[in-house]
Amino acid sequence: MLYQCLYCQQFWQSNRAWNWGNKEYLIKVPAIEVEDWKVDPYMQPDQMLIYSALMIEYFEKNILADSEKLCSKESCNRPALTTSVLCKDHFIQNLQEFHLLPKRPSGRLFEPYYFL
Repeated sequence: MLYQCLYCQQFWQSNRAWNWGNKEYLIKVPAIEVEDWKVDPYMQPDQMLIYSALMIEYFEKNILADSEKLCSKESCNRPALTTSVLCKDHFIQNLQEFHLLPKRPSGRLFEPYYFL
Protein backbone atom coordinates (compact mmCIF):
# COMPACT_ATOMS: atom_id res chain seq x y z
CA MET A 1 0.00 0.00 0.00
CA LEU A 2 1.06 3.56 -0.62
CA TYR A 3 0.06 6.16 1.95
CA GLN A 4 0.37 9.93 2.00
CA CYS A 5 0.34 12.02 5.16
CA LEU A 6 -2.57 14.47 5.12
CA TYR A 7 -0.52 17.11 6.93
CA CYS A 8 2.97 17.06 5.40
CA GLN A 9 2.18 15.17 2.13
CA GLN A 10 5.02 12.68 2.74
CA PHE A 11 4.60 9.31 0.98
CA TRP A 12 4.99 6.01 2.86
CA GLN A 13 5.08 2.52 1.40
CA SER A 14 3.75 -0.41 3.38
CA ASN A 15 5.71 -3.67 3.28
CA ARG A 16 5.68 -7.05 5.01
CA ALA A 17 8.85 -9.00 5.69
CA TRP A 18 8.70 -12.77 6.14
CA ASN A 19 12.00 -12.67 8.03
CA TRP A 20 10.49 -10.22 10.53
CA GLY A 21 7.44 -12.34 11.28
CA ASN A 22 5.39 -10.98 8.35
CA LYS A 23 4.75 -7.82 10.35
CA GLU A 24 3.83 -4.68 8.47
CA TYR A 25 6.30 -1.81 8.40
CA LEU A 26 6.37 1.53 6.58
CA ILE A 27 9.21 3.19 4.73
CA LYS A 28 9.46 6.82 3.75
CA VAL A 29 9.57 7.04 -0.06
CA PRO A 30 9.90 9.84 -2.61
CA ALA A 31 6.78 11.45 -4.06
CA ILE A 32 5.33 9.48 -6.96
CA GLU A 33 2.14 9.37 -9.01
CA VAL A 34 -0.08 6.61 -7.62
CA GLU A 35 -0.55 5.02 -11.06
CA ASP A 36 3.23 4.89 -11.58
CA TRP A 37 3.68 3.35 -8.13
CA LYS A 38 1.06 0.68 -8.90
CA VAL A 39 3.04 -0.35 -11.98
CA ASP A 40 6.43 -0.31 -10.23
CA PRO A 41 6.49 0.20 -6.43
CA TYR A 42 9.70 0.93 -4.55
CA MET A 43 12.05 -1.90 -3.55
CA GLN A 44 11.53 -3.36 -0.13
CA PRO A 45 14.49 -2.73 2.19
CA ASP A 46 14.26 -6.18 3.79
CA GLN A 47 14.63 -7.83 0.37
CA MET A 48 17.50 -5.47 -0.47
CA LEU A 49 19.24 -6.42 2.77
CA ILE A 50 19.04 -10.15 2.08
CA TYR A 51 20.13 -9.71 -1.55
CA SER A 52 23.09 -7.54 -0.58
CA ALA A 53 24.23 -9.98 2.12
CA LEU A 54 24.18 -12.91 -0.31
CA MET A 55 25.98 -10.96 -3.04
CA ILE A 56 28.67 -9.71 -0.65
CA GLU A 57 29.28 -13.29 0.44
CA TYR A 58 29.68 -14.33 -3.21
CA PHE A 59 32.11 -11.49 -4.00
CA GLU A 60 34.18 -12.26 -0.90
CA LYS A 61 34.62 -15.86 -2.07
CA ASN A 62 35.15 -15.13 -5.79
CA ILE A 63 37.58 -12.79 -7.48
CA LEU A 64 36.14 -11.27 -10.65
CA ALA A 65 39.11 -9.67 -12.40
CA ASP A 66 38.86 -7.94 -15.77
CA SER A 67 40.81 -9.21 -18.76
CA GLU A 68 41.99 -7.31 -21.83
CA LYS A 69 39.27 -8.91 -24.00
CA LEU A 70 35.83 -7.39 -24.50
CA CYS A 71 32.59 -8.94 -23.28
CA SER A 72 31.07 -11.27 -25.88
CA LYS A 73 27.54 -9.89 -25.37
CA GLU A 74 26.42 -7.93 -28.40
CA SER A 75 26.92 -4.15 -28.09
CA CYS A 76 28.72 -4.44 -24.73
CA ASN A 77 32.06 -2.66 -24.62
CA ARG A 78 33.09 -3.57 -21.07
CA PRO A 79 36.04 -5.88 -20.41
CA ALA A 80 35.36 -9.59 -20.06
CA LEU A 81 36.43 -11.35 -16.89
CA THR A 82 39.61 -13.39 -16.87
CA THR A 83 37.52 -16.48 -16.11
CA SER A 84 34.73 -15.81 -18.61
CA VAL A 85 33.85 -14.39 -22.01
CA LEU A 86 31.41 -12.04 -20.26
CA CYS A 87 31.87 -8.81 -18.30
CA LYS A 88 31.06 -8.76 -14.59
CA ASP A 89 27.45 -7.54 -15.06
CA HIS A 90 26.58 -10.08 -17.75
CA PHE A 91 28.35 -12.87 -15.86
CA ILE A 92 26.31 -12.12 -12.72
CA GLN A 93 23.09 -11.90 -14.77
CA ASN A 94 23.90 -15.28 -16.30
CA LEU A 95 24.36 -16.86 -12.86
CA GLN A 96 21.08 -15.28 -11.72
CA GLU A 97 19.22 -16.68 -14.73
CA PHE A 98 20.39 -20.17 -13.77
CA HIS A 99 19.39 -19.57 -10.12
CA LEU A 100 23.00 -19.81 -8.94
CA LEU A 101 22.79 -16.32 -7.44
CA PRO A 102 19.74 -14.45 -6.13
CA LYS A 103 17.97 -12.09 -8.48
CA ARG A 104 17.96 -8.40 -7.71
CA PRO A 105 14.78 -7.41 -5.84
CA SER A 106 12.05 -5.95 -8.01
CA GLY A 107 10.91 -2.37 -7.73
CA ARG A 108 12.24 1.15 -7.95
CA LEU A 109 15.49 1.98 -6.26
CA PHE A 110 15.65 5.27 -4.36
CA GLU A 111 18.15 7.19 -2.23
CA PRO A 112 19.80 6.44 0.13
CA TYR A 113 19.69 2.84 -1.13
CA TYR A 114 21.99 1.62 -3.88
CA PHE A 115 23.74 -1.51 -5.16
CA LEU A 116 27.42 -1.81 -6.01
